[in-house]
Amino acid sequence: MLFADAPGEWFREWADQVDAETAAGARWLARNADVLAVLNDSEALAGPDRGTYRSQQSRLIGRMGDVARHTPVIIVWAKSDIEVSPGLRDQLTRHARRFVPDSQPLDVTARPGEWNESAVRRFLHLFEVLLDANPKEPTPLHAPTLRPADPLLAFRGHSPAQ
Repeated sequence: MLFADAPGEWFREWADQVDAETAAGARWLARNADVLAVLNDSEALAGPDRGTYRSQQSRLIGRMGDVARHTPVIIVWAKSDIEVSPGLRDQLTRHARRFVPDSQPLDVTARPGEWNESAVRRFLHLFEVLLDANPKEPTPLHAPTLRPADPLLAFRGHSPAQ
């Protein structure tokens, strides 16, 4: 199992221009992932640049509509303890339903030192949804290895033998 926390810049570029050179990582993930999660950052949607962030998320969700034809896409509201304007949240939710109709939004939040049973349950539910989203056999990932015996470094760099 591989969880990739890819740079947002990859996906912003990809959402704006699918063939952008700087979006190669996003294209690779979209092509190879068994499940993708789009994170809507509630803090950004409640902040002073919420309009810009909302536009970026709208474009990304629209692009995910192409991916959702062959790969499950999960919409996650991160930092969901932060209040987002109901109109703004509804707008993004409707947009997600239009482009990623099979996805049910999930709320997650966790603050350092504020873990509680509810937060843990939400994260466990998120992982359950991610794992159950694609019932087919996982796609094998073929990657060069630098140190095959070291699990941490097994997928970094190129092997001199290859």
